[in-house]
Amino acid sequence: MTDTSSEKHGSLQAYNAPQRRLQGEFLGEVYLSEGEVTLVIGPPEPVELDETALDDLLADLLNTLSVKDAATQAAERTGAPRKLAYQRALAIKQDKV
Repeated sequence: MTDTSSEKHGSLQAYNAPQRRLQGEFLGEVYLSEGEVTLVIGPPEPVELDETALDDLLADLLNTLSVKDAATQAAERTGAPRKLAYQRALAIKQDKV
């Protein structure tokens, strides 16, 4: 098999190719090994949201950022929904005033 084949299964993407080719494409390195491997890439496992950690992060970010920017960064860092992060940031900002 010389080409990489891929199939999409819902939110998962499966690649099938010689091991050497997959390593080169995904790791940027080629090892002198033989064989074939299937690599399945999917979304990360869901993480339970710790609202206390979110609030602490937002409080720190609000010292230097706007509510919008703090909420955006907190959502990206924690995986929290942006709308929730924005609502929490507004509440924290109002409590400080």
